[in-house]
Amino acid sequence: MFTVVYEFQITDGSDERFREAWRKHTEFVSSTRGSLGSRLHTIGAPNTYVAYAQWPDKERWAETSMAYKDAQPDTLQEMKKYLIKSSVLRELNVCDDMLE
Repeated sequence: MFTVVYEFQITDGSDERFREAWRKHTEFVSSTRGSLGSRLHTIGAPNTYVAYAQWPDKERWAETSMAYKDAQPDTLQEMKKYLIKSSVLRELNVCDDMLE
């Protein structure tokens, strides 16, 4: 299993719209690209969220990332409307898994 940790900085006042767009995009990626889902977190800093997304393997994530460079789905375009900046903080390979 492969996990990616993202940080999103969003525009003032766009929290609800960003979160809705993030949920729709996460559902889209899970249903069409094979993602295993994601969780979005607040971190106590205004306009900043951290998410982690799980994938079966790094190759599936990389294929999806490359595909979206050429043609971004509507769900991703909507999410980007509220972003100031997004970045990949970490790429993680699971070595022991104790989540239920």
